[in-house]
Amino acid sequence: MKNMNVSVFLLYPRSPLHLARRGRGDLSDPDEIIHSDTLASALASALVQVGILKDSDAVQEFLEKIALSSAFPFVEKRSSAREVIRRFFLPLPKGVVLSRDPTHRKTFKKIRWLEKRLFEKIIYKEPCNNKPHLQVSGPYAWTSNEEWIRDAVRLISEGEQLRVQVPRIRTADHEPQPYSITYRVWKEAPESGLRTGLFFIACAPQERLHQIKQALEVLKDLGLGADRTVGMGTFTWQPLNTANEALPSTSKTKSTAPHYWMSLGMYVPPEEVWKKWHKEGLSRHIIAHELVLRSGWVSIPGFLNVRRNGIYMFAEGSVFKDLSANTPQKCIHNLMPAGKVVDVTPDEPEELHKSGIRIYRSGQTLFIPVPATCFAHLIANHCTNFMTDAKE
Repeated sequence: MKNMNVSVFLLYPRSPLHLARRGRGDLSDPDEIIHSDTLASALASALVQVGILKDSDAVQEFLEKIALSSAFPFVEKRSSAREVIRRFFLPLPKGVVLSRDPTHRKTFKKIRWLEKRLFEKIIYKEPCNNKPHLQVSGPYAWTSNEEWIRDAVRLISEGEQLRVQVPRIRTADHEPQPYSITYRVWKEAPESGLRTGLFFIACAPQERLHQIKQALEVLKDLGLGADRTVGMGTFTWQPLNTANEALPSTSKTKSTAPHYWMSLGMYVPPEEVWKKWHKEGLSRHIIAHELVLRSGWVSIPGFLNVRRNGIYMFAEGSVFKDLSANTPQKCIHNLMPAGKVVDVTPDEPEELHKSGIRIYRSGQTLFIPVPATCFAHLIANHCTNFMTDAKE
């Protein structure tokens, strides 16, 4: 991937998001983020709807030219018309243990998101002069005395909506059935200047970044996720002026020190990488990981009842030793794009194949370097004190 540029986009949800964890139809188990493969598919679909991408080949080329992170949480506080403070959260790397103290085990076990500065202190082992408090609220952790962050992350919550499924033909065996859906809400508190949202990182040529902006303009009203026909998933968006504000700094790490790569999105290794890993031993290259089955339904009119082929992908926070089969890795702002786009077109129905339509899922995402020493011993000894919510 040549001539790449990096941009960060902020999404401010205007309505609840129904993000089914295992594809459309999974109503009661919502996801807390927008995964990179879902985001890439939504962008491509929007460009198809407005005629920018003409056919399946154009969709495949678009997906192969971009590498996205998943959309992670962030909070912000606006103290004046011009002064805005933002705090960005990154996934806790798989395999990293924050504490072995049995007293705090339950609290630390909940943590899934590290505020960027805490991420730097723990993962890159920056010195902590006064052993700062590790503050915790549910799955979120940060290392400052900014109490407003606690109030802000509490604005990210779940909601439930009750519905009734009414069969078209009423019989004794087909009565109306009540059910519920669970969704996520990113609220704001205008009186205190607090706002919540999601951000994602995009690495692509300038032309493709422009297309991403065009797609976001379409999606902001069409929505993301499920239940868009009832108003869910709408948002406003804006680019972040300085991408480094959201990216962890690795300036204090030695470039010669051994390091691994942590994924910021859903990842599918290319065939040549798989062959190298199998030849040299999977355990040597897959350091810590989580495999997730990604499936769902075709969203093309006329084939809405057709399920796409499922595929296992490495989840955010998975850690690998090597991402390249032959050539050295090339970083862009300490980010490494890697992965491949997978054809998930189902074998049936025959009409779908005759139409010439192909369906793709992007397993291409971004990685950041993490020191190899993080996975050799306990890494959070310098953050022994912590504060948590009283109810937790």
